[in-house]
Amino acid sequence: VTIAIVYFRAYLKVGAEGEIHFPGDYLYMSAYLQGGIEGGIKVGGKRYEIISLHLDAWGELEKQNNDWRLEAKVKIRYHLSLLFFDVGGSVTWHMKIKF
Repeated sequence: VTIAIVYFRAYLKVGAEGEIHFPGDYLYMSAYLQGGIEGGIKVGGKRYEIISLHLDAWGELEKQNNDWRLEAKVKIRYHLSLLFFDVGGSVTWHMKIKF
């Protein structure tokens, strides 16, 4: 049996858009970020994931007349797989503010 010590994979995606109206009083901006890492071992050519962590984040900022709105959401997912147990889950934060 061939055992490779580790494998590792990572990814990152980023994007944004926006608009401004002239003349007028309107502004809109949106952005997102997605990324993650995974790692584990290879045994006999087969991959066994040991740890993974993924992030999704999104936000918007909008100004209309003199009213501002900020909204954002972040979600983190995690998983740890060891010989005798697995631990995993997700955490989400959501924020919405008007000022």
